Amino acid sequence: MNPANWSTFDAVRGGFRAWSVVGAVSASSLVAACTFSPGGTGNAVLDSSSGTSSSASSTSSTSSTSSTSSTSSSASSGGSAPEDCLNSVDDDLDGATDCDDSDCAPDYECVPMLPMNSVARWVTTEPWNADLTPPPCPDGSPATVVLSGPATTAECAACECSYAGATCASPTGACWYDNDTCSGDASVSGTASGCVGLSGVPAGAHGPGSCSITAPPDVQDKGSCSGGASSVQNAMWSAEHSVCAPAKVGGACKAGVCATRRPMPTDERRSCVEVSEGEACPSGYPVALDAFDSGDDQRVCTDCGCDVATVTCSGGGISVYDDFLCSGVVMHAPLPPQGCMTLNDYFDWSSASASFSKGSPNPGVCKPSEASGAVVTTGPHRYCCTP
Repeated sequence: MNPANWSTFDAVRGGFRAWSVVGAVSASSLVAACTFSPGGTGNAVLDSSSGTSSSASSTSSTSSTSSTSSTSSSASSGGSAPEDCLNSVDDDLDGATDCDDSDCAPDYECVPMLPMNSVARWVTTEPWNADLTPPPCPDGSPATVVLSGPATTAECAACECSYAGATCASPTGACWYDNDTCSGDASVSGTASGCVGLSGVPAGAHGPGSCSITAPPDVQDKGSCSGGASSVQNAMWSAEHSVCAPAKVGGACKAGVCATRRPMPTDERRSCVEVSEGEACPSGYPVALDAFDSGDDQRVCTDCGCDVATVTCSGGGISVYDDFLCSGVVMHAPLPPQGCMTLNDYFDWSSASASFSKGSPNPGVCKPSEASGAVVTTGPHRYCCTP
């Protein structure tokens, strides 16, 4: 190769690069002998009018050997041109291209190679909030909002019913005048309201005796009830996603292509590509996100139901006295809700009585609401994202 000076046009950068070769060089040493020279102290600058190379340094001439050594050192230590992070060229000659170059680290990142005819996307995921207004994209344009995780069933609110007007009788009791263990046939049994004299009480002095409550109070009047309204409790969607296009994508890096860096942490904004609905995700973008433009919420919950037949009664009581008018002070025994009470010396001289108090109603059951329907989606999208 004859010594020569020439200029080459860089179509990516839209300008000329000036190269200077001094002395005869082989093809293998061409890279080391060529130095990108935009001008400045110590750099060779193309002089197209004289066909020779001039130097901006104080040294006016060097041998071809020293010139080659100087340009090789310049290339190995990095050129003076700034690195263009999207042009697939090592502009500053430091051995790293585009976003593999640390000069690009603050503003660019390497993402997997984009599939043919695909468009890069940034996708931010947040829990769904019907009132949330998504922030704009980094370039100021509005984000495209899509929704995922449509509800397939309705979760209905717990039912509350209103019961009113129910009344209760008193509990049923029994007494034994001949034993203190509530065993055998009862001497007297039944229910009443207020104070009643007990029949058949033995005349004269007497010894053993016992009584017990044998049944809870019955419902006298079941009253009325009304079921309340229920409502859907679970969200219409599980998440919403703001979709933006990166400002720039291009160039090359070891893992794929370069893109302007995401303005949010990796776990908040993911690099994705959009593919057709149902299409398998391409290599490098394995995480599928199926989302939708909107949906029609067709979920409903029926009103709660009630049933007066489920009203019950509890409480009330029976107290036994050793006189005939429920006025005994010394010998007065409220019966326990369960079990036998020994009442020795109560049932004598033909005089004993019992006072009955009514029980209280317990509200009946509330029939749960019945759920039906689902969210019917429209406008499907599939995004395939990096892990």
